[in-house]
Amino acid sequence: RVAAAGPQDRIVLVMDDFETTAASLEAPTLKPLAKLSRGISLALVVPEKSDIHDWPDFVKALAARRLRVAANGPGSVTGIGAALAAKVAGGTIDPVTSQSTLASFALVADAQVDAAVVTTFDLPLINALTNRAVTPIVTYGAKRAPGLSRTPTLSEGAGNPDLAFTTSVSVYASPQMNQGLARQLTAAIIRAGQTKEAAAAARAANFPLQVE
Repeated sequence: RVAAAGPQDRIVLVMDDFETTAASLEAPTLKPLAKLSRGISLALVVPEKSDIHDWPDFVKALAARRLRVAANGPGSVTGIGAALAAKVAGGTIDPVTSQSTLASFALVADAQVDAAVVTTFDLPLINALTNRAVTPIVTYGAKRAPGLSRTPTLSEGAGNPDLAFTTSVSVYASPQMNQGLARQLTAAIIRAGQTKEAAAAARAANFPLQVE
């Protein structure tokens, strides 16, 4: 719907790393208007009572059986993260598609899947709400994620620093959007993102706000 919008239609899409997802799905190109977050790392998490406690355990388990791993679809950023974990571990997963990151958290917290790929900034809130029902075994950034200093990165586990990647949340519009309207919307988004109300809402949601 956004891709098909006309030059004056004020319809936008807010999502994480559309460029990566679009490339993997051969989706139409959209016009970026503004970035809403700083870099967000992903995490591979398992149920708290799983027999998988760390990355070596994951590798061993995947060698022994196909693990069910939840993500937001094969073309999504988390889906790419799940496929990358399987490739690095040298095995094959059974991907389980969830409708959202929170849905992935629910699946892994209830032990309906063996693991899930989720965003790190959601982890503290989810574990607070579920009495630490999920355990991160690796994160995907170049460095260990803030608040998860005991959790190694995937690149550490694989011994390959080139595996690191992060995502971010941005606003996109139709490629046909009028340039003047696009500039107006970008300016409005940046002004809104710099307000005290936006900062307070981001803190309350544990969202890594950075509008530019």
